[in-house]
Amino acid sequence: MNESKPIQIVLVDDHQIILDGLMAMFKSEPSIDVLRTFSSGEQLLETITYHPIDLDIILMDIEMKALNGIETARKVKEQFPHYHIIMLSQHFNRQLISRAIEAGADGYLPKNIGKEELLRGIQEVYRGRIYFQGKSDPQKSNLVLAPSFTPREKEIMCLLVQEKTNSEIASSLGLKATTVTQHRQNIMSKLGVGHIGGIVHYALQAGLCN
Repeated sequence: MNESKPIQIVLVDDHQIILDGLMAMFKSEPSIDVLRTFSSGEQLLETITYHPIDLDIILMDIEMKALNGIETARKVKEQFPHYHIIMLSQHFNRQLISRAIEAGADGYLPKNIGKEELLRGIQEVYRGRIYFQGKSDPQKSNLVLAPSFTPREKEIMCLLVQEKTNSEIASSLGLKATTVTQHRQNIMSKLGVGHIGGIVHYALQAGLCN
């Protein structure tokens, strides 16, 4: 690692507006050198397979169409384990992040962060550390990926702990039953679970309803 030279990165996202925004952001940043941009995981893989790039970090969207970021990361790491990969996402999804870690990702950052945190994440990963959701550590296993919940979601979680039904929760909070159902689905998505029992178990373990 040579900290006197710019960090060599490539950008992968299937939305041109995101690529343009990142390029504009890095243009005035001397510590970053954007080598290439790719609009899909397939395009990236085809290029580096036949024409390897001397790069440090791949900054890649996790939720691309066709070949998503997770599958792309897995294939990249099979050929180039020394490439560092940071995933970008529109939102926090515990299940997606866990899958990204298993695929070999070295970092995860939400797309709504500012330039300062994005640069910090890139620097940490470049130095060989793991960077997920504002937390940095040399070992992935030491990072606790705790999802964040809205106040309403926490209310619903605690009512589920009390074994309340959808109708009872809706009546208690002045909501429609369909709205409660949507909140439950959002909570399960964040936790990466497929049933109410998973929500209840997490709420009790995390002490959310004490």
